[in-house]
Amino acid sequence: MFKLKIIDKPKMFKLKCDFEFPQIPLDNLQEKEVNPTINIQEIVADKEYSALSKVTVNAVTNDIDDNIQANNIKKDVSILGVTGNVVELKGETKIVLPTKENQTILPSEGKNGLTSVFVEKIPDEYIIPSGEININSNGTYDVTDKSSANVNIPEKVLGTKTITSNGTYKATDDNLDGYSEVEVNLGTTIDTRLKTIIERPYNVPFEIPDGITEIGNGAFYLCRFNKIVIPNSVTKIGHTTFRDSQQLTECVLSDSITEIGANTFTGCFNLTSNNFHIPANLKIIPQNFISECEKITGTINLPSSVTTLNSTCMDLTGIDTVKVNSIIGINHMAFNYCNKLVNFVIYANDGTDNLCAMYNSSVFNGTPIKKKTGYIYVPDDLVENYKTATNWSVYASQIKPLSEYVE
Repeated sequence: MFKLKIIDKPKMFKLKCDFEFPQIPLDNLQEKEVNPTINIQEIVADKEYSALSKVTVNAVTNDIDDNIQANNIKKDVSILGVTGNVVELKGETKIVLPTKENQTILPSEGKNGLTSVFVEKIPDEYIIPSGEININSNGTYDVTDKSSANVNIPEKVLGTKTITSNGTYKATDDNLDGYSEVEVNLGTTIDTRLKTIIERPYNVPFEIPDGITEIGNGAFYLCRFNKIVIPNSVTKIGHTTFRDSQQLTECVLSDSITEIGANTFTGCFNLTSNNFHIPANLKIIPQNFISECEKITGTINLPSSVTTLNSTCMDLTGIDTVKVNSIIGINHMAFNYCNKLVNFVIYANDGTDNLCAMYNSSVFNGTPIKKKTGYIYVPDDLVENYKTATNWSVYASQIKPLSEYVE
């Protein structure tokens, strides 16, 4: 029952309430246990109970939502005990050209996925090779539209030859494809006509007989020997002697040689520094001596017998260091475009103010020394002399004392 009585008094109201709360029987209560859900729940007593005395809400687990799985959660983030393994996508778009072989397209460094891959259209002029070609002899063949080639070149028939006099000799005269071994007995001089007998030796070594004293001009020009051994009896080699012998990888030069002509080894692309040295008694390094021998690398030690370096004598080689052991004269472009030459070291010092002569400032054209990333080392007491000397002065900023040179 609820009663309200109002008593009128000046500037004051007095409210009196009598309220009677319904009585809930304490012996008709219900306990409930519920599981959490992803939605709001209203928990009420069942109709046969007057109220709830206790509600137990079970602990939340990942069963609450099927989406709580490692592959739905960012890597290293945990939700309800589940740690994610989803790596953030750093994708990219790639454009590739079609090829004749299968391609595997992978993300670039720093990316972990591809958002899209575009393969460009095959050109209209693209020809799918088909058919085959049979090759039975040496020659040049057009295989543009062929998918395969059958090569069946008969094995070469080689023989041996003994040469006792100057003349022209051909393997075909002996019904051979070439010579595997040539024995020469021509006296003391091999002249220019010898080149005709070594026209097709097929990558074999050749040893010049002892007793030969001179090798004539062009004697081994365009030869196909892979190794030539020159005996101690030889003192002179003519010009263009081994020029353009592209199979030649080794030439044993004896220290008895005192004179070599120009263009001796020009174009011997496969001649290597491991199998080559400058004779100890050679006085003049000839023009184009080892020009274009790009596999001659490392250090060149000039023997103390050398007095002159002729023009372009070592141009276009792979050398990085030249060491000079005598007072010499150096002609123009001696080391032209030796693009690895970083050290030119002069040890020569006769106790006077004598300097090596540079006849033209183009000696180091195309080298790191010319580009001011390489250096010229001279005896300490001659540094200033070289810096002001004719043509050397062009390289004054690159001239350093020998004491600073480190092997």
